[in-house]
Amino acid sequence: MRHLKVSSINHNFYVQKGDKWTGVNPENYRIKDEVDFRVEIEEKRPDGSFVPFKADDIQLEFIRLDPYHRIFLK
Repeated sequence: MRHLKVSSINHNFYVQKGDKWTGVNPENYRIKDEVDFRVEIEEKRPDGSFVPFKADDIQLEFIRLDPYHRIFLK
């Protein structure tokens, strides 16, 4: 069994004025907002230390009243 922990979460929305990100962890998003979501996941080793967890099938799901999106994280 793997033991994973999230060490950092950050989300922002993208403003279409050049390449600027605006609004760190905004309280609300609107439909069609482009969101940058970053998460750091670590895996516990047998010696008790944590190392970065690497996988290509982790999913993220943003749920609003309707619609909802489920995408793979890069």
